[in-house]
Amino acid sequence: MRLATSAAEYVSIGPESKTFIRSRNNWARSRRLKAGVLAKLSDEALDEFESSMSFNDRSGCLLSARCEKIASELGKELPEFFELFGIDASILGSFYPYRCMGKRGCVRQLGWYCFQTKDQPCNNGE
Repeated sequence: MRLATSAAEYVSIGPESKTFIRSRNNWARSRRLKAGVLAKLSDEALDEFESSMSFNDRSGCLLSARCEKIASELGKELPEFFELFGIDASILGSFYPYRCMGKRGCVRQLGWYCFQTKDQPCNNGE
């Protein structure tokens, strides 16, 4: 399966993907293996991300997460991390760096990721 180059493609990947991380269980399995880009990250960075991440149960989309330490540790390689979730670098700028602010929507803030579209409004945050 190829990376999503639009929000619609990202949603259509679905929660049952064997290729991309689409749930907490998929994340836990990938983190245990710590292969690829995950091998470059400290446990502290992975913990920060994991403690804040949220997925949509129906679509499997990563909805929001804090990734300040991941961004710091990966620098220009950050898009490679989001590829694990099925997100192509060409659309990453639509979701990062944004922080989910609940019903107020997503606001631009470094170190945060927030998935929001017309059909998937941001209402999953603090």
